[in-house]
Amino acid sequence: MKYIIPFLLLAFNINAQEVVSDVTYLTNVSGVFIENTKVIYDNGKTIITSVPIGDTLTTLNTFADRYDSKVSTIANDIRVVRLYRGITSQILIDNDTIATVLGVSPLKVLQDKYAAILLGDWTLKAPDRVDVNIKFTINSSGQLRYLVTGSTSKQAIILSKDCVKLNSFPASGQNIDLFMINSKKWSDANGRTLLIKK
Repeated sequence: MKYIIPFLLLAFNINAQEVVSDVTYLTNVSGVFIENTKVIYDNGKTIITSVPIGDTLTTLNTFADRYDSKVSTIANDIRVVRLYRGITSQILIDNDTIATVLGVSPLKVLQDKYAAILLGDWTLKAPDRVDVNIKFTINSSGQLRYLVTGSTSKQAIILSKDCVKLNSFPASGQNIDLFMINSKKWSDANGRTLLIKK
């Protein structure tokens, strides 16, 4: 008898192709469970793999171990994410100290290296807000700035190739850190606010 038990796996990229569908399911053939995965890419390419796992107990333990490992990884990541505001705050303090001593800011070095990826027009999507148009530019003083349509330009600080801090967003005294998902999409730490390249 053949049983099909569907479940989801996280999508992933292969060779810059986007996954549009990723379905994994189990089949039972004569008491042996087989894990079948069908991945469809945006270019239409489909890859199907089948891997025998074993009997019921082996399959049960395989998935229990897999879940344990995945969730433990997430828990470790969350422990680190909880600390990121303190880490970025300390980086800003250290940067000011080093800039005073050396006469140049390490964050300016990072800006000069990575600002090009942000320059131009973007849309910021946030919960409970109308989409906001944002333009990143380098001003005459050589500083990265962002301009929300209908507002004045404000400071954007590149903290790494993967993180930019928007000062005074959404309002004065508030800041938001955005992390690169890919070259055309950035997200805050909880995934609720997205910056998308136009």
